[in-house]
Amino acid sequence: MDRHRTRTWAAVCLSFLTFAWLCGTPRLAIDGIMMGAPLFGDPVRAEIGDPYLIAAAVLGVGAPLICLFICLGQRWRVGAALYAIAATVLTMVALVLVVILIGYRHRGEPTPEWSPAHHCIEHSGGGDECPGG
Repeated sequence: MDRHRTRTWAAVCLSFLTFAWLCGTPRLAIDGIMMGAPLFGDPVRAEIGDPYLIAAAVLGVGAPLICLFICLGQRWRVGAALYAIAATVLTMVALVLVVILIGYRHRGEPTPEWSPAHHCIEHSGGGDECPGG
């Protein structure tokens, strides 16, 4: 009876993790991309979407690894092989995307910050320092 209960809990945990992995990872990734996208000419807001993308990467790689260990513990060879392949492929994809993202973020010049102190205001009485007169 105890072995049957352990297998039942392993199957429930495996089902929950697989559902969270297949549904949660794309949702978090889409949310991260949408929140980090520039809107109406605003500067790039990538840091807003970064936590969602990090959570998607952790869930996308971590859930198959945990499922792999559950399958190994229950001696489910086919499930272990499938989750091992999925974890390996997703880890490689995550590494490539991180390298691309780091390269994309650090290329070119940084966007200048606008502040009211650098705004040119002309004053009457001469002596203005605004470009163009």
